[in-house]
Amino acid sequence: MTSEKHMPTVLILGGTSDLGVCMAREFLRRGWRPVLAGRNEEMLRQAARDLETRCGITIPLIAYNAEDFAAHPELPEQCRAVIGRLPEGVVSCVGLLPDPDSVRCDSELARTCLNANLTGIITSLDPFVELFEQRRAGFLGVVTSVAGDRGRKSNYHYAAAKAGLDVYLQGLRHRLHGSGVTVTTVKPGYLQTKMISGMSLPRALITAPEKAAVQAVNAILNGRRVVYVPFWWRLIMLAVRIIPEPLFVRTNI
Repeated sequence: MTSEKHMPTVLILGGTSDLGVCMAREFLRRGWRPVLAGRNEEMLRQAARDLETRCGITIPLIAYNAEDFAAHPELPEQCRAVIGRLPEGVVSCVGLLPDPDSVRCDSELARTCLNANLTGIITSLDPFVELFEQRRAGFLGVVTSVAGDRGRKSNYHYAAAKAGLDVYLQGLRHRLHGSGVTVTTVKPGYLQTKMISGMSLPRALITAPEKAAVQAVNAILNGRRVVYVPFWWRLIMLAVRIIPEPLFVRTNI
């Protein structure tokens, strides 16, 4: 195996999430060394131990909170401290899906939803954007959601944040075109993770995070712009988007 010092590295924000762990495994399988960033230290260590058992290399860890905006400009230096250089890429698996009934009447929870799903991700990526652009190499892979394709009564706070993140990534692609830096938007549907625990959903619409991770990593490493996971969510959301507003408001989607 290649020496860990010479392996390409990827910083995974939200590295203890179900999808984040699966993506770390997939990157590792492809010869990449993941750097896990998250706020729960015990979960970080547990995820690192699992990966280290699989590969026999050290998995660097970074303490990270999407809502700690003041600390985000230091993320590149934290990477240099644990791996000796900037990572070749950054992936965000950060996300929070609050209870829709609670978020409607709790302004603090609504703010947390927006911070975790939009603002905190933007302020975490921006420092790397500048440095990757100067280096003229690198990639950004960001997990958003199909929910951002159209606002629905069941989750409009969450959807609004994801839609905002989609637009931010569109702008980044425009800015970074021709710079050698790629920006990939990963839009999963329902994944079999803690996030949908307790929801009553059709089994046919639920995807294992392991399968989603393979598709996401493949898209990121190939520089895809936007990928729906699984692919058929693109067709589902196209159908949802083209429903005229006067008809849509009468639906129970």
